[in-house]
Amino acid sequence: MTAVPPSPQTTLVILLGASRWPFSPEFQASKAFLNSAMELRAYFLNPSQFGLPQENLLNLFNSNQSADDIDGEIGLFLEKRMAEMKQAGETARDLLVYFVGHGGFVGDDSDFYLAIRRTRTDNPSASGIQMESLAYTIKEKARYLRRIVILDCCFAGAAFSAFQAAGPAQVAIVKTVDAFGIQGKGIGLPERGTSLLCSSRHTAPSLISQDGTHTLFSQALCRALSIGNPQRQDVLSLRALADLTEDVLSLMPEKSVPRPEVHSPDQVDGDVADVPLFPNPAARAARASADVETSPVAEQPPQPIYGQPSPERSSPPLRQTQQQPYPSNAGLGSAPSSDQLQHGLRLSRAMIIFFIALILLVVAGSVGFFSFTRNNPYPPFGTLALDDPLSDNSHGYNWLEGDSYGGTCAFTGGAYHGSDEQSGGYHYCIASPNFSNFAYQVQMKIVKGDAGGITFRLDDKDGDFYVFRICQNGQYGLFIYKKYLPVSTLRSKSSTAINTGLNQSNLMAVVANGSTIDLYVNKQKIDSMSDSSYSQGQIGVFVADVNGPTEVVFSDAKVWKV
Repeated sequence: MTAVPPSPQTTLVILLGASRWPFSPEFQASKAFLNSAMELRAYFLNPSQFGLPQENLLNLFNSNQSADDIDGEIGLFLEKRMAEMKQAGETARDLLVYFVGHGGFVGDDSDFYLAIRRTRTDNPSASGIQMESLAYTIKEKARYLRRIVILDCCFAGAAFSAFQAAGPAQVAIVKTVDAFGIQGKGIGLPERGTSLLCSSRHTAPSLISQDGTHTLFSQALCRALSIGNPQRQDVLSLRALADLTEDVLSLMPEKSVPRPEVHSPDQVDGDVADVPLFPNPAARAARASADVETSPVAEQPPQPIYGQPSPERSSPPLRQTQQQPYPSNAGLGSAPSSDQLQHGLRLSRAMIIFFIALILLVVAGSVGFFSFTRNNPYPPFGTLALDDPLSDNSHGYNWLEGDSYGGTCAFTGGAYHGSDEQSGGYHYCIASPNFSNFAYQVQMKIVKGDAGGITFRLDDKDGDFYVFRICQNGQYGLFIYKKYLPVSTLRSKSSTAINTGLNQSNLMAVVANGSTIDLYVNKQKIDSMSDSSYSQGQIGVFVADVNGPTEVVFSDAKVWKV
């Protein structure tokens, strides 16, 4: 049977990992893991990038489930989705599993495990995801698929041995294939097999960027995916993507960055690392630009990525070259050739494009400035910095998704839902951007339970933040949280500006400018106070379970910098 190339419609993606480990204090919590996972998720679901159907993605990042429950969830997702696709006339062909977070070793044999939110220091073997167990589930449940596993964690290269063929029968098959010289190994398009892209060697730790926003590997990976390589085909293989990711890493300011590795432990049917899977934006843009010779505004390919080649690289990295308008041996009296004239024509066209774009940018910027300030109803006004309808997570703000600590953050029915099931508890759902002085507005509706609101100037690592919340009975409050606990009530009152009862919409807003904090509901200023506990941080939404399970629906988030 002839193998069929990959497509977004026939690809399944599973996201694993965590950004906090409350039962393993030796693992340092970091928003870098969350940002990395959400950025890669956004890439896969973005129609203009990978274009993965929403139902083909299983997001278990920051899941509060046990390792056994996660394993069961993976198996159920693969079985159910593959059956649904088959019934719809599609056949699943490719599986990609991505993990970002901490990894470690346990036991006398130093077995490699992946730390999840429920991993415990006293027994990581039972509470973490054993690499042998993950490999078994993936190989069994996706036996006839091409499998790619991307690991962004400490000592990620140690996962290689878990995916090697084990047992006398499989070893015999490999030996037989080698002995008879069947040209299935590394030749042609395989129907199945496993390849790994690891962020580091098994003796080197992965790193977090200097600004703490992403892991270095995932940051480079996402940039490589979004830019591509104009000198390669329209679709990149895992091996080509790894090379391009290494090029991006070589340009980063951090020193001694670990080099990613590609391994293909299961090549009986061919090498999955050479299968084209990831769209190459730079190559497509370059081809489109070359095809449209008569267009006055031709699309320009992205800026290429270049770096120093590694001695072990199978192919040199893309380098930026500088072309001269005329050959260096051409004399002053030499007439330009047709190729030289064509090159000059391209330069002229490029200059025209540049000036047209510049004019449009100035005009758009002027219109945008007045639009942004006019649509900001909160003094001292400012410029729009975040505009998200909260219909999904595709706008690049990396809102938290998943279950944790008895609460849930999820995009459902074109809105962002926050819920909490713990009596007397709370749950917040945050975005990745960081703000200092701003006006932050969001539409909210309490559909079940007690109260909802917004968080701001939040430090997710230390658990320090402000909360402005309103209750369905018309009360409101501003609170200071420290180390995830409420330590001070700055205000607790009621207001007639609040639409009371369940399923009533309220437009909440806070203006934080220095130590001054102004509170708004439905564009009416209801209070003002001064506090300098926190000066900057992330924004989010908040759900409070005062008397019973609570669910709040949020939409139309905006932030203006002031």
